[in-house]
Amino acid sequence: MLNANFKLHPELRCKTSGWHNNCGLNCLSHFLITKLNDGDVEGFYGDDPAYTALRETFAEYYGLPSVPRWDEIKKVLESYRVATDQEAILAPVLRKHLGKQILENAPDIWENEGAVAFNDYLARGRADDVGKPIVASNRPWFERLKAEYTDRVARAQRLPVTADEQAQAFAQLIDNRVANPLPGQILLQIQLQRKNAIIEQLHREAKEQWLNGACHVYAEHMADLEASEEISFEHLSLLGERLHMGFEVNTRGMRRITDPPRPWMVKIFNTGAHWEYETPTKSAREAAMHNFYYTEEFLQHADLSPFKTWGPQAYEPGLPQRIIAQIYEDMRPVAPTVADDAELAAVFARHYQALVPNFARGVAVAGGAEPSVTPGIRAT
Repeated sequence: MLNANFKLHPELRCKTSGWHNNCGLNCLSHFLITKLNDGDVEGFYGDDPAYTALRETFAEYYGLPSVPRWDEIKKVLESYRVATDQEAILAPVLRKHLGKQILENAPDIWENEGAVAFNDYLARGRADDVGKPIVASNRPWFERLKAEYTDRVARAQRLPVTADEQAQAFAQLIDNRVANPLPGQILLQIQLQRKNAIIEQLHREAKEQWLNGACHVYAEHMADLEASEEISFEHLSLLGERLHMGFEVNTRGMRRITDPPRPWMVKIFNTGAHWEYETPTKSAREAAMHNFYYTEEFLQHADLSPFKTWGPQAYEPGLPQRIIAQIYEDMRPVAPTVADDAELAAVFARHYQALVPNFARGVAVAGGAEPSVTPGIRAT
């Protein structure tokens, strides 16, 4: 659903990193972390099978011997105070979970996105928008379909014209308000009829191949962090459906909203190449605390961020594997990093002083409550 009435709150806008094109998933990650910190995940959906499945995906991604409880996941996330580190922990899990949702919804995805990619590739040899990752993950298959289509059309055009084809073409031209169809027009219509019949037959064959393997390849591609595939509104909606989450996406003043709305709505800003979100806490001060981690100033204290997924070291070789190994170790009882917390608080306090005059106005506009000044406690 599109809607032009989208109220913007710039003071509530929160940044995300573009690490492995996860910015859309990072918006969802921070929303979930806020709900986790508030106790809403456990309170509303603690026994929900969809949220149990998400915990199972967390265990699979990190190779854990058992499925962690939400309070255990929360504890590990709290031990990483920097927003970009929290993204690096949770967004890859959501990407893996997206792959599962794609497989579970294979028929619907074919009818909506797959068929569009199929038609575009036969016509132009490429696909745009939601069809791009489908083609990218299955390019050899699409190339074979295109070659088969070209071959069948060439063979069909060499066949003699039948009386039935002439009659059908004549009737279609009359329906299209061609009063006295000429022989050349009838022949072109017959060629079009043959192409359409070939496309319909190939579509049926392609759908069967999609359900029997091509969708699995696509799902694995989207679930692979290092494939760095972009996340679309359709991907977010699919992922959020069973998690009772919907999305309001603002793109240059136009709003696209999940229809029908869902119990939890995530407000997102899309510039076309990057996704950011509005803090669900409605606190301008918390948004500023969160955004501090994405400043050049914080890069001077990057040693406080163990994963460094923003800035010049964002694509360190082997970083995803290092994060997996670290979280595997962390899923044991851990002591709070008091020294790091104190240093983060001191760094942010200096940064905060320069912004104080703007906060009173921003918080009043947003109607948000004042959080602690310690960054990371409620930094998302």
